[in-house]
Amino acid sequence: MTYGVFINYKHTHKHLAGRIYDFFVTKGAGPFMDDYAMNQDRDYRERLLHEVRNAPYFLCLLTEDAVEELCALDDSSDNEENIYFQEIKTACESERRILVLTYGNIDYNVLRKLPESISGIRYINHYKIPEENRLFYNVMDNLCTNDVDYEVLRDAVSWRGLIKSKANVLISSRKEIEERFRTYNMIFGTDYITAIKNNAESVGMNRVKEISLVCYAATAVLCNNRQYIDRLAYDHGFLFKIFSCLLKDQEFSLRLVINAPLSSATADTIRYSKLGNSAFAADDEEQIFLNSYANITRLSRAEPYKTALRGRRFSFLVTDCALPYAMFQVVYKNGFEEYNHIKIDLYSCGIDTTKERRSMLIFERDNVDNYDFFNEQIKLFNNKEAIARSKQMIEENHSRWIQAWNHYEESFNTF
Repeated sequence: MTYGVFINYKHTHKHLAGRIYDFFVTKGAGPFMDDYAMNQDRDYRERLLHEVRNAPYFLCLLTEDAVEELCALDDSSDNEENIYFQEIKTACESERRILVLTYGNIDYNVLRKLPESISGIRYINHYKIPEENRLFYNVMDNLCTNDVDYEVLRDAVSWRGLIKSKANVLISSRKEIEERFRTYNMIFGTDYITAIKNNAESVGMNRVKEISLVCYAATAVLCNNRQYIDRLAYDHGFLFKIFSCLLKDQEFSLRLVINAPLSSATADTIRYSKLGNSAFAADDEEQIFLNSYANITRLSRAEPYKTALRGRRFSFLVTDCALPYAMFQVVYKNGFEEYNHIKIDLYSCGIDTTKERRSMLIFERDNVDNYDFFNEQIKLFNNKEAIARSKQMIEENHSRWIQAWNHYEESFNTF
């Protein structure tokens, strides 16, 4: 998510690693190269391994001295001080996309002696760097053409460029924010999203610790049925699928606040066309709110919401406050905190679609004051008074809300 390609090398070949780094810079691949001595303190080493886990590609430069050193190691021994080995091991464990460049007279039979934890690099395409300088670029071009997916790098490098820009607040249309500056790959990691798209049994490491969402209806999160959602803003149920996977992580928490169905805030939304809905209920948008409430009621009885609710990792509240904007906060786990951010969607009158709204993107690291302001707003919607008010409204209206939604659903199915 920070860099595109992490370059792993022995410092005896710093000059060669530098040429590789320069090549990737010209390709816009966002390379990372550590040019410090290897006797750094523990904190520095941990930051290095963090970058290994974070970059979608890991390039291992195998030289004669590097191979000799690696083959002399044993997994049963304490190799903690060997950062070159630890980087490779971390890349293998975190299932990075590994690229291998070799240089010098390497006996490939010797690679059979590699420790088991890194033995996987034996079976990856090896690109040999020739002694002739003029052929260096041919080898690098072949590696990039055959083994590098630039769509993956584009997400990583774009995300890095955005958070490094130091802009106070990024303001644009919701469509541009979500399709250019804040894609699912950027938020959750390309590997995580790819696994979900492929319906993999294991989706790998989740880097997100907590998500808080305060908005009118949250239909994209709560419902995977396109007929009930704004068709112009709908993502074919993928965000719904992402949240279902996230809630399986015992370290992940979801806080959700939506407007109470049939509240005065909902009436205000309908009167001034603030929701931008173009689904089947365009003539009566209160159906969208009832749909959200009915769906969360159903989801709370099924996994993974049921277990998350019981473990207090999931909370759902309703509010009758007329919201001026929606807030989508993402808080990351240790090692990824620099990406903590809040997206603000403004509710505008008379818009054709939710994608036309103005949105703001605020990173905690670069804009503490504004981040803290909206963070406090989110807390207000989740404090004790808000919880008590939500509980009271639900107790007084639950049966009526569910009955009204069932009536709408029956009418639609009959139609």
